[in-house]
Formats: sequence, C-alpha cells, structure tokens
Amino acid sequence: MSKQPETDTPPEVVNSQAEPKKSDKQVWALVGPLAVAFAIVVSAAVAAAYQFGEGVVYINDQTISDMSFFEVTGGTALGILGALVGVVAAAIGAVAALIATIVGISLGAVGLIGTAIVVAGIVTGPILLVTIIAVLIKRHYWPDVI
Repeated sequence: MSKQPETDTPPEVVNSQAEPKKSDKQVWALVGPLAVAFAIVVSAAVAAAYQFGEGVVYINDQTISDMSFFEVTGGTALGILGALVGVVAAAIGAVAALIATIVGISLGAVGLIGTAIVVAGIVTGPILLVTIIAVLIKRHYWPDVI
C-alpha cells in the first residue's frame, strides 16, 4: 500500500500550475477567427458607406465625404457592435420568455389538477357523507348484518 506524503495544503492547491481546461482553449481559439470576421464585416460596411452613403447619411450636418476615415470606421464598428449586442439581448429575452412560458404552463397544470381535486371533493363529499351515515344507521339497527 503506497502512502501519500502528508501536507497541510489541499491537493487542488498543490498543483496550481495545472493546464487550462479544454473548453477554455476552445473559447480562446475562437477569438482570432471572430476578430478577423469582425474586421471583414467592418471593412465591407465602411466600403458600402463610402459607396452608397453619400447624400443619404447625415451626422451633425456632415456627409460621409466630410468625415474622416476614422470617424466613419469607428461609427461603423460601433454600429456593428450595437447590432451584435441587440441580437444577444434578443436571444436572452427569447430564452427568458421560453422559461416563463414553461413555468406558466406548469403552474397552470398544477392549478388545473388542484381544481380537479377540489371539484372531486365537492362532488363526492356529500355522497360519501350520506353513505357513511347510512352505514352507521344500518350498523346501529342491524349489527349482525355488517
């Protein structure tokens, strides 16, 4: 039987230089391609703004040709980020609505079952009461029959 060395530190603290989890590596592996995709989308949007935005886009009485390249690129990048935030918020809202729907349907089912039990009690209660009274009367007058 092998004996473990006795230390005062827990085993998870001893190996503090552990490798990152596989899921962490996968997340960081996505950062590069997502950054490249974002740069491509921003570049395409800036090109579209210069191509089709003249005379259509006015910001503080300035058109696209009156703004610097950095203003157009920054505004485009922030607009795309805002759209992404809106999509993520919509997805979170959809998940919350789905959870609320499931909870609402579940509570409705519980209410229906509870109502069915109460109605069954209201309907069968008097019948059972009359039956019990009849059995007790019969037992009182004819004890050898029951």
